[in-house]
Amino acid sequence: MNLLKKNYYKLRILIRNNVSRPNYVIEQKKYESLCVNVAKNLIKNSDSILIMTPKSQKYYIKNETHGVYMVISDSVLSVTNHKYSYEIKLTPKNERKLVNVFDNELEKRGENYDTEMILRIKDSLNDLHNKLLNQE
Repeated sequence: MNLLKKNYYKLRILIRNNVSRPNYVIEQKKYESLCVNVAKNLIKNSDSILIMTPKSQKYYIKNETHGVYMVISDSVLSVTNHKYSYEIKLTPKNERKLVNVFDNELEKRGENYDTEMILRIKDSLNDLHNKLLNQE
């Protein structure tokens, strides 16, 4: 009799959870991987502007070429285009993946800026040196 009661209560919990859970949550899970892939491609796109706010731990992706804006915050990926806005709940694994891709791309862009700055400094110093030599 105890086993029968136990199975009955498990079945009730299962039915209650499936009835009370809205369909859009199930829909979101279907589209989560697609949305994560779109975000990864936008992050790697050179036309995208990437901004990270250290205090609020929000990651912003802006791509005006495609008219898409994304925000990664608190396990939610918000996607806004010129007409619609979507919020996709991310699993912790997918959030970590996106944040890692974002951080790696931001680091790569920072290194490119460092290289560009060093080249400009070198050129400026060469120009200054040449000017000084020509004045003598």
